[in-house]
Amino acid sequence: MSATTEPLHLSLYIELGDEVDDDELDRITRRLMAEIQTLNVESVELLRDELPPEGAKLAEAITLGALLMAVLPGAIPPLLGLVQSWLLRDQSRKVKIRTEIEGQTVELEYSGSMTLDELKTLSVLFLAQ
Repeated sequence: MSATTEPLHLSLYIELGDEVDDDELDRITRRLMAEIQTLNVESVELLRDELPPEGAKLAEAITLGALLMAVLPGAIPPLLGLVQSWLLRDQSRKVKIRTEIEGQTVELEYSGSMTLDELKTLSVLFLAQ
């Protein structure tokens, strides 16, 4: 990762499996967002759809299970630690974190069924980008 002090813009996508309906996915996403807000991140919000569905009000035009964050490089390790902890609460959870670094898209996928060592290894690889 470069030594910049500019925030990284991260997209986080939650996957919970087919047995979870849209309302539950929205509730879980908002709870994770509240946890992330306790960290020293620049911002975190629900990811808005680029093109809302026909007839949708602007406030309804969100991508279910997705968050958009602006995070300074120093806040990445605590963020990844929180995501690791959150995933370990339920093995069916999966999270994808996507960002763009120096014109390249970098994506990291975590799974609740991964061991703590596997999660730490992925975190180190992500931070090395």
